[in-house]
Amino acid sequence: MTGTVKALEWEQRWNANGPVFYAKTSIDWYIVATASGEGCQGTWYWFVAGDTIKGWANSESEAKAAAQADYERRVLSALTASASEPEPVAWEVTLLMGREDEDGGDYWETRTIMYARMKCPSKNYPMALSSATPTMPS
Repeated sequence: MTGTVKALEWEQRWNANGPVFYAKTSIDWYIVATASGEGCQGTWYWFVAGDTIKGWANSESEAKAAAQADYERRVLSALTASASEPEPVAWEVTLLMGREDEDGGDYWETRTIMYARMKCPSKNYPMALSSATPTMPS
């Protein structure tokens, strides 16, 4: 599986303690804020709306990075990788056939046929799509 999880887009607001950053996702809101309690000034915390504090950090950027990592973990945990290759939807078959011409001589002819897997009312089997015209060797 390839690709990356989209980066959280932060919007800054203010409360009595200072800046608060919000990032809206399809899961919920991620919030990063400064701490205000005794001995907590200068530290940051992050959480998902409606949940308890998920983690503490020494800076705004560390708290945002931790929130991003949590978001990526949640998104990626919901995905599954495909273990097998998809079945082909068409095949090309070239046949080599021995023939006899009008004068009784032998020659070889090739015929290329395209097949595709197509749904029929009660079956799912290959059906010819096209056939190349046979050619006489020179």
